[in-house]
Amino acid sequence: MFRFGITYETGRVRQSNEDCLVVITSLQQGDTASPYYGLFVVADGMGGHEQGERASQLAAQTFAREVISRFGAQWLGGVSENSESIQEILESSILRANQAVMLNLPGSGTTLTAALVFSRQIFFTHIGDSRAYLVGKEIRQITHDHSLVQRLVDQGHISSEEAGRFAQRNVLLKAVGQVEGIETDFLTIPWEKGSRLLLCTDGLWGVLSDSEILRITGNYESPQDAAMALSRQANIMGGPDNISAIIVEMTGEP
Repeated sequence: MFRFGITYETGRVRQSNEDCLVVITSLQQGDTASPYYGLFVVADGMGGHEQGERASQLAAQTFAREVISRFGAQWLGGVSENSESIQEILESSILRANQAVMLNLPGSGTTLTAALVFSRQIFFTHIGDSRAYLVGKEIRQITHDHSLVQRLVDQGHISSEEAGRFAQRNVLLKAVGQVEGIETDFLTIPWEKGSRLLLCTDGLWGVLSDSEILRITGNYESPQDAAMALSRQANIMGGPDNISAIIVEMTGEP
């Protein structure tokens, strides 16, 4: 019930890719059919910290494994929609990921933005400055960056235009693997008919404007073609960072 596309590019400046992507989808049909679900995760290892590449992979894998082991088991047993129980699963899973990074890769860190799509609802958990968007006739940013530059914008010290030129734009205020007991953002929104879900790292959104992302995505029927086109354009614009994205759409929408 999902079509998705991914792009995973090193870019033109970096020597390695410190991002990690995870995509898991499930469908159960039988005498009683359970609503399909999909789990989509992007993580961006912190380039200024050692072992950022390993941190993003460890965090994304640990998080996904925890979600699937808990939510997947309930889903196979006939879970009823309950946003609070899903919130607990997502938040405890990101805490497990945080513990894994702190224990195994001290001094490293990573962003993590995840979307669990279930029963035409999207459940997000998020830490750092990777982003989630809904893209349709318009583009809407769903997540809020945990960064110094975003805080300065929120407090009115700099404008959104100045933020793009801010010297410390990559400084994060929150990241997986930095402190015990991290607090993450959690939110739920309905899937909007005709829209696509976009998860991406700052190697994409930091290079292309929202209007460019909207225009390019709308030019391609296939989510894979759209993802690759976004990556190509980010590289044309210099590719200063790793470029990773997941684009998801529902098939057979009423």
